[in-house]
Amino acid sequence: MKRILLVGDFISNTGPATVNKQLKLHFGNKISYSEKDSIRERVLELIIKTKKYDVVCFSGFSKVNIIGMLLTKIFGKKSAYLMHGYGIYEDRINGESSLKRFVLENLTLHLSNSIICVSKPFMKFMMEERPALKKKLDYVNNGIDLGALEKNRTFKVDREDNVILSVGGGMPRKKILKVCEALDLINRRTDLNLKFIVIGKSHLHTEEICKYPFVQYIENVPYDLMGEYYSRATLYVQNSVFETFGLAVIEALNAGCNLLISKNVGVKSAFKNQIDQDIIEDCDDVIEISDKILYNLKNSNNQRLKSSLDNTMVDIKETSKRLIEIL
Repeated sequence: MKRILLVGDFISNTGPATVNKQLKLHFGNKISYSEKDSIRERVLELIIKTKKYDVVCFSGFSKVNIIGMLLTKIFGKKSAYLMHGYGIYEDRINGESSLKRFVLENLTLHLSNSIICVSKPFMKFMMEERPALKKKLDYVNNGIDLGALEKNRTFKVDREDNVILSVGGGMPRKKILKVCEALDLINRRTDLNLKFIVIGKSHLHTEEICKYPFVQYIENVPYDLMGEYYSRATLYVQNSVFETFGLAVIEALNAGCNLLISKNVGVKSAFKNQIDQDIIEDCDDVIEISDKILYNLKNSNNQRLKSSLDNTMVDIKETSKRLIEIL
């Protein structure tokens, strides 16, 4: 087996950091990991460690990772880029523009020997978006320890029939504002009195989302406490216009939530049995969203979707094997 170094964030509460932590827990001492936090220490660590390893896998992009990729070139090593998202495209959707992100991400894509997308749909998207990189592209679904998820379901929270949950905050690409509009329509037409928990960082749509009286907005929830919110909600909605994978979908499903996800969510490919009512075709269609929310509140899809989930596509034991084979 080649000597592998995984470089990334193993500390924060972000999606990529959650994946990195899962990989570290699973691999243990089979591979090595970056350890330093400050930029200066991380660069020195990369200079020392890059010489010792055959392959350096960079999870996410940053200025330090660019330096690391250049070091792999200097020392004649191979580099891989575990690609969790496509910032350039996401900025376009979110109405933002970052020259720094544009430069860093393009350098990362061009310097890496292999680009590993976190789902097959995301890989296919990248092949269409960046055909010049096609030969570099591969995929490994984000993995999760399904056994640990089941074992850790210890939250003593009563499920509430009128509570809906979404993760993503006010980011425009999450299209949570459209879910608010759909719920507002339902509450005006029925006596269901639906409540909506929104978790995620403040962004362009946060102020508008918070104007709805039925919304409870929470900017940050520690990962080990998310189960409390999944256990409380009856329906989890992921209405993203672009979602490379969607670990929260699997976590919500495992916690007993019904699911309603957009056709753009990468983890959709892991389900073998879905019906039209499980999927949002148009993230901006408030009528479609409201109709499907009502359907899934009245007709539970949790057990059907849970039994149709192809565990080999999401279990960390299987996805990590594939990652090692590629590296």
